[in-house]
Amino acid sequence: MYLDMPLRGYLDDLAAKKPAPGGGSAGAVCGALGAGLLAMVGNYTINSKEAARGRETAAIILSKAERAREDLE
Repeated sequence: MYLDMPLRGYLDDLAAKKPAPGGGSAGAVCGALGAGLLAMVGNYTINSKEAARGRETAAIILSKAERAREDLE
C-alpha cells in the first residue's frame, strides 16, 4: 500500500495521529534506503576499471543488497 504512494503522503501519514504506518514500516523504509545506497556503491564498483580486483566481491554484495531491498519493500 505505502510502496506505491508518493513519499510525501507516506510521511504525512507517519506524522499523523494514526496507528499505521508505525515504527515497523519506518524501519523498513530506512533499511531499504540503506540497501539501495549499498547497491549503488556495488554498481559503481563493478563498473570501475580501478576496482577490478574487488569486482567479484562487489557482485556478491550487490546481489545481497538488492535482495534485502526487495525484502524490505
